[in-house]
Amino acid sequence: MMTAAGAQPVPALSGCAAVLFDLDGTIVDSQPLHEAAYVEALASVGLPVDRACYRAAHGLRFDAMIGMLLAGRDPGVPPDELHARKAAAFSRLVERDGVPVLPAAHLVPLLSGRVPTALVTSASEATVAVILRRLGWHEAFDVVIHGDEPIDAKPCPAPFLEAARRLALMPDECLVFEDSDLGVAAARAAGMPVIDVRRSTQR
Repeated sequence: MMTAAGAQPVPALSGCAAVLFDLDGTIVDSQPLHEAAYVEALASVGLPVDRACYRAAHGLRFDAMIGMLLAGRDPGVPPDELHARKAAAFSRLVERDGVPVLPAAHLVPLLSGRVPTALVTSASEATVAVILRRLGWHEAFDVVIHGDEPIDAKPCPAPFLEAARRLALMPDECLVFEDSDLGVAAARAAGMPVIDVRRSTQR
């Protein structure tokens, strides 16, 4: 395992050279805040949100999520404007209420400076920035892949493969922590071992 000079390997991660984390649902429990922000954004144009539809779409990139929530309805504003309203609402909620961390988050400071890490998420760059700022994790990850990247989103393996490329590692050297079916499928398609945090066992 690759470690910083003089550091000892992390025994539980023996055999991998890097660790790649999803964000929402894996290291932070931000889904309730996202849901509230989407509700606020759509309410601003007079549209309700089907909450069951929202929860079933977990793991989709924000542009796909908005398309699904609109379900063919005309919001009267461009999708980019609707997303900007959602992002602003989410930022206010995070700054006001904070964002709960999940058990996998405790690995992030443990690995920092010892094992290369990447954040690989479908969340927008603005969403990632506000969460990392709130947690004080400005420099916690060696690589960040977000939903504004010009690459195909999960379940396509492209985000994970791009993270491995930027870390200068082979895909099978990267261990992934994920929480959604889309994310698990993407990691597997990338040829990476993956731990589904919903099951807490390697899949």
